Amino acid sequence: MRINSAMKTHIKILTAAAVLALSGAAPSFAGEKGVVVPEAKKETSVFSTFIKDSRPFVNGRLRYGWAGIDGSDDSYLLSLRNRFGIETGKLAGFSFLVEGEHTWLLTDTDKVNTFPGTGSKQSIIADPENLQLNRLQMAYDGFDSHLVAGRQKITIDDHRFIGDIGWRQNDQTFDAALFQNQSIENLKLTYAYINRVNRIFGEMAPNDGLTRFDSDSHLFHLEYDAQNIGKIRAFSYLLDFGNESALANKWSTNTYGLELQGAKELGASKINFTYLATAAFQESAGANTSNSNTAYYRAELGLKKDKLNGGIGAEFLTSDSGQAAFQTPLSTAHKFNGFADAFLITPDTGLRDYYIWLGATCPLEIKHKLILHYFTSDYGSDALGFEADYVAVRKINDHFTALLKLAFLNGRGSQPDISRVTLQMDYSF
Repeated sequence: MRINSAMKTHIKILTAAAVLALSGAAPSFAGEKGVVVPEAKKETSVFSTFIKDSRPFVNGRLRYGWAGIDGSDDSYLLSLRNRFGIETGKLAGFSFLVEGEHTWLLTDTDKVNTFPGTGSKQSIIADPENLQLNRLQMAYDGFDSHLVAGRQKITIDDHRFIGDIGWRQNDQTFDAALFQNQSIENLKLTYAYINRVNRIFGEMAPNDGLTRFDSDSHLFHLEYDAQNIGKIRAFSYLLDFGNESALANKWSTNTYGLELQGAKELGASKINFTYLATAAFQESAGANTSNSNTAYYRAELGLKKDKLNGGIGAEFLTSDSGQAAFQTPLSTAHKFNGFADAFLITPDTGLRDYYIWLGATCPLEIKHKLILHYFTSDYGSDALGFEADYVAVRKINDHFTALLKLAFLNGRGSQPDISRVTLQMDYSF
């Protein structure tokens, strides 16, 4: 059969179309001129992603505080704290963060005592004026691990032993190296070495012991998620502080502990039953010459449903013959044992804290919480007082949050009455 020129043309077109179809291209014919192939996508470079993911940030807090401690003059303080910084994206797994901090006192400094142990007649509100480099760190993420080196925040669990004291205007940071690994399913390992503790009193404190503690400390923490049982934790905090100060020596301790925390849904009621149990042993170490051996116990039971929650708990920080007690020097202590801050340092006779709480989210999405405490000493079981705490928080939008916090401690024996009122506005961009 002879193939004329018209048939030759049709065969050429069909052949070209078949080749393009088999190669995955989508043909677009324009007469006999062939096809138009779409342009390949341009890949984004790693460096441009690093730049794109980097961000400046600012967060601040305007706070008014009033404090009345029996035997001292009332204090009041209006302060403004701002932190400015930049956090980079990741480049080959590495990222960087730098943050400066400034706290400005807006009211008469003669009407407040911001530093403990200065002999001032004013009640203490520990938010001093400050200007400092708050964080400067390098991080690496890869191989199921997270590493951070430099000046940083370190928080573990609920901050009971290791925290950043974020309630204060100037928070606590550490010159440290931290390593975390999650290569094993449901298991998280954490180790940190702390070279220096940068305390909440800042660079303008009247003595070096208030500004910082030199440190040769090691933190070991293991958390296993046992699913239906809860999270099982084991920890060792080996703290050794080198400053020639009474507190640094008193707080040099080795602490070993276990903790279980979990929650269960009760049938079809959608009520969550929560539980926590902690036990720890502490011994003197380093420059601490007390030769003390003390223990810590905490137990909590709670219920949560929709916008309501409540519970009961007890916490014991025991004493060794009334001479030395269990201490938590690196904790966010304000969260525990009452908002009046009467027991930030455990008395030598120890502390027993029995408490109940009730929380609710009410109209206007205001979160309320009421906590009642009854305190006694561990050694001698002497009554130390009752305390009522209340806090209300309202998130206004993605940038602003308002807070009201009240604390009233009715002291017993040598423990003075303490009242505190705080009103603040937090903001972040």
